Amino acid sequence: MVLRRLSWLSIAVACACGGSAKSGPGPDDGSAPVVKKASLSWGIKASGASSEVFLAVTDENGRATSHPLGRYDGECAVISQGRSTTGAITAVVCKRGDVGVELDAIPRPGVIIVLKMPHVTGADPDPLAGEELAHINVPIGAKIETN
Repeated sequence: MVLRRLSWLSIAVACACGGSAKSGPGPDDGSAPVVKKASLSWGIKASGASSEVFLAVTDENGRATSHPLGRYDGECAVISQGRSTTGAITAVVCKRGDVGVELDAIPRPGVIIVLKMPHVTGADPDPLAGEELAHINVPIGAKIETN
């Protein structure tokens, strides 16, 4: 008799819990899910024989945050794509003549790593000679874009 009552009680609890309505935002309420994204763009402010470089990160809401990365000798220019040896998705080269520095933006889960390496025209940069200049937080799983 006790076993029978426990069985009926278990069934009653299962039925009561199974029919609860979902609350809060989500796919069932008709709203579109928010897709996290981070759009990267370089900023270069030339001043005399040197340039100040920063990396701007814009989120899916249009909010931009500027990350100063330093002042470098010579002219600076954005490379359309970073070097495959570092995994960079975009880069900047600052040089006077044939030598200078390269700054690579390398995406990792939850962070963009900016790597600074010596640059010599015509030679591939050595990632082992690089210095981690900045770690810029981005949402984990965010789609990373470049401008």
